[in-house]
Amino acid sequence: AEPGDYMTVTMGRQPVIITRDKQGELHGLINACAHRGATLCRRKRGNKGTFTCPFHGWTFKNDGQLLKAKNEKNGAYPDQFKQDGSHNLKRLPRFENYKGFLFGSLSDDVQPLEQHLGETTKVIDNIVDQAPEGLEILRGTSSYTYTGNWKLQAENGADGYHVSSVHWNYASTM
Repeated sequence: AEPGDYMTVTMGRQPVIITRDKQGELHGLINACAHRGATLCRRKRGNKGTFTCPFHGWTFKNDGQLLKAKNEKNGAYPDQFKQDGSHNLKRLPRFENYKGFLFGSLSDDVQPLEQHLGETTKVIDNIVDQAPEGLEILRGTSSYTYTGNWKLQAENGADGYHVSSVHWNYASTM
C-alpha cells in the first residue's frame, strides 16, 4: 500500500472511504461532502491526495481535512468558517486496525475493539502468525449477494460441526 491509496466500502448503508495519508496513516471517512452531502468518490479504489466534490467543487485532503472551498475569499463565508475542522469530512467514530484487519463503527458508543473481538483475536493471531513475513495480500475482491436472513449466514459460518460432512474435501487437507 502506498500513500494516497484509497478504497470505498459500505458499512451497513453508509458509503465510506478508507484512505492512506502521506505519513501512511489510515483514515475511515464518510464518503459524502461535508457541504451538501454529494458522494465524493465513485471508484472502488485508486490513489489520490485529494477528493473534490463534483457538486460545488470543495476539495478535501485524503485525511478528510477541508483544503479549499470554492470562492472562499468572496463567498461570504462567516469568520469562523473552517475553524476547528468544522467543515472537514466526517470521520468514522471508531476506526481501528488489529494485525492488518480493519474495523470501523458508525457509533462511538461501542466496546474497545479487542474486547469486542474477544476469543476471535486468537483466530486472527493464528492466521497472521503463520508466516514470519506476515500475510500475503492478494489483490481482488469477492462479492456475494445473499437473499436471505444475514443471521443464518453468520450462524452457518460459525458452525464448525458441519465442516467434516459438508466440506469433507477441505477438511481432509487439514
